[in-house]
This record gives sequence, C-alpha cells and structure tokens, in this order.
Amino acid sequence: MLVSRFMLDLVLITLMVLPVAACSNDDTRETDGVNSSSGPFVSTTPCPTAKAPAESITIRIGVITDQTGMASQVMGTVDMALKDLVKYFNDENLIPGARLEAIFYDGQYDASKDVLGYNWLREKGADLILANLPNTAATLKPFADDDEMVVFSLFSSEQAITEPGWIFCMNVPISAYSMTMLKWVAENDWDWQTKGPARIGGAGWTGPLWEEIQKGAEEYCSAHPEQFEWVGGYLTNFAMIWNAEVEALKDCDYVIPPGVGLVTFARQYRQENGRAKFLGFESQSTVLGLAAQTAGWDGLDGSLFMLPNRWWNEEAELSVLSNRLLNENHPQEAAEIRNSGSSYIGGITEWYGVLEIIAKTVEDYGAENFDSQAVYDTAVSFSTAYDQCEMWDFSPEKRTSWNYVGIYELRAEDQDLIRHDPDWYPIIYASDGN
Repeated sequence: MLVSRFMLDLVLITLMVLPVAACSNDDTRETDGVNSSSGPFVSTTPCPTAKAPAESITIRIGVITDQTGMASQVMGTVDMALKDLVKYFNDENLIPGARLEAIFYDGQYDASKDVLGYNWLREKGADLILANLPNTAATLKPFADDDEMVVFSLFSSEQAITEPGWIFCMNVPISAYSMTMLKWVAENDWDWQTKGPARIGGAGWTGPLWEEIQKGAEEYCSAHPEQFEWVGGYLTNFAMIWNAEVEALKDCDYVIPPGVGLVTFARQYRQENGRAKFLGFESQSTVLGLAAQTAGWDGLDGSLFMLPNRWWNEEAELSVLSNRLLNENHPQEAAEIRNSGSSYIGGITEWYGVLEIIAKTVEDYGAENFDSQAVYDTAVSFSTAYDQCEMWDFSPEKRTSWNYVGIYELRAEDQDLIRHDPDWYPIIYASDGN
C-alpha cells in the first residue's frame, strides 16, 4: 500500500494481475450501503450491504477511486475490500446507532477530476473522504484544510503531510521503508563485519515513488558505508525490458526491484544470472503470483518483504478477517485473489483502521453529533493495537500511520511468504537509524 507513480506501475500489466468481482449496473443508483458515480461516465455499483435499524443515522464515506480508468482493475480489489468492510460493520452492528454508506466517485485516474470528485462527494453528504489514488491527497490538502473536511489517504505524500492539517495518511513516506529495510538487513541478514559491505542497487520506473525508494536506500548506504555499497539506482520510462539495469545490478548482493515491474525484471535478471537477493515492499507483494509464473518460485526464493499488514497464512486478527470476508463475499474468486498478492488484505488492513476511528468517534461524541470535526478530534489522538503492539497512531503533529512492520521471506518450497520473525520491527525515518 504507496506514493505517486505506483498506480502507473500497476497499469502497465494490471490486466494480467487481479480479477475484480462486483455487482454491476449502468447507472448510479444508490444501493443499501453503497452509492457510485463518475459524473457523465458509467461506473460500477457494488453488492448491497445489509439493512440497519431504521433509527440509525447514516454516516456517509466518500471515496475518490478509479473505476474505469488506467488503474481500475487494481483499485477494484482495494474498493472490494472497503465494500466488504462496510457490509461487515453494518451486518455485525459494530457501530451502534449508526450505519455506514460508501459513496464512490470515479476519478478515472485523472488528477483533474480530484477536486470535482471532492465537491461531488460533499454535495452527496459525505462526512469524510477516502482518497484511493496517489496524488489525490496532495491535490485536496488546501481544500480540505479550508473546508475542515477530514481526508484519509491510502498513500503518503510529502506535500500532504508537510504541515499537519486535515489530511491523514494511512501509510508512511516510502523512503522510510527502504531505510528500515536496510537497517534490518544489516542487523539480521548480512554479516558485514565479516564479509564487508553488501553491494546493493535498485531499478524502477521514473516517478516520485521509485525516486523516494532509491533516495532512502542511498542515504542509508552513505551513512553506513561499512554495511552497504550503493551501486546505483536505475529508472526507466515504464519499460518492460531491463537490459541496462540487469547488467548494472547482476553482481549485487541485494536489489530493490521494480514494483509491478517485478514480473518482468525478476525473469530477465535470473535468466542473465543475476545473483542478488530481492528486497520488496507492498508494491511488489501485490503481484507475487504473476511474478512466480514468469520468474518461477525458485527465481524469487529467499526474497525479503517488509509489510505493515499481516499475510494471508497467519492466524492474526485482520488476516483471519480478510480470509473470512473474501470467502463469504467472493467465493468464486477468493483463491485467485489470495494467490495474486496483497491488494485485498492490504485494503482490509488500511481501511479497517479508518472504520475504527469512525466507531470511536460515535462512541465518544454520539451518533447524532457525528461530523468531520468530531472525526478530526478523534483522529489526532487515536492509536490502535494489533497483536499487543501499538501498530499505528496519529497525533496533533503526526499525520502518517504505521509505527512497525513485519519481515517476510519468500520460500520456494512453500510457494508463499513466510513470516521471518514473529516480532514487529520499528520504522525508522532517518539514515542514522532514528
């Protein structure tokens, strides 16, 4: 779950990756719990939620997403997770006195529609807004701050969090992930005191996402030359052939591969005898199934992944819930979605926290007093714990969420990610390890 061009990464091979299951229609009629519109464009209408008691108030969650644009196939799975969560909270009456309704605006992965969608959702009575697309939060920040409208963003962008305001990011700056990964590798995977510094580099597509990933890694290497030697970061303009990048990186000990580009990069890298261990994050984890088809499980064996969410095979609160909701609501597609990667379970993990904030707001202020100001007042002091660990929080100064991540290893013999260490590892934000 990241910044900026990640969704453009997904677009290039998205038709090969994930199925989308939804009840569809060719209008924008409201169903029980979901409403959807793209203005003049056709949009999907998701499966209805259960009815809540008549005396309940309705809390409307506006969502700016992509239903018919370049990232629609991938975002469809993330939206599917949100719809299933809304249904679950309504069915189980997890917010007494209130029911949830999700209203979707099809932004078509067009930044010029962000403000249009924001205004349309406010006109429809949205009490808060979710921003699914990478650049939306930065675009909406001045409007949200002026209007005092809470926006929860799936992605973290520097523009949205430079000054604390009404944008809350359900993630952390991507450079923090790469620095945290290298710190973990130095402490747990590479014996630099005996072997000397590990050679590391990266490849990706042009854009802020991979620029930030490589920037964080390079800064950490510069601060710790005894642990790592930065071979270089290589960016291409959305190419699917990696001749120069593979040649430059094939003698590395570690490589941070492209996100969705892992599918083609990993195959070519192994075919040309590249020996590095891959280091991945959420973006790579969304296409594990397809990458294994192209590069083989043996070609990915030993890769390390750093994730804020649990994985499908773990007996933990949100992984169990993700499996349950997927099986109950999408039995025909469940196995394929699960095998594809992390989009659904990541969506459940991110948006569950937002619904927890809504529930806490209703508990503290009463359903009849629910509004954006009440959500803001709750969010700035909210924290939540999974597995007896304070996983994430906000504060009056902090607008990014996760404090810890898990480390996973891809094992060819299991054809799956396996938790490397049961402990959670703290995210660092600076190359000095803090």
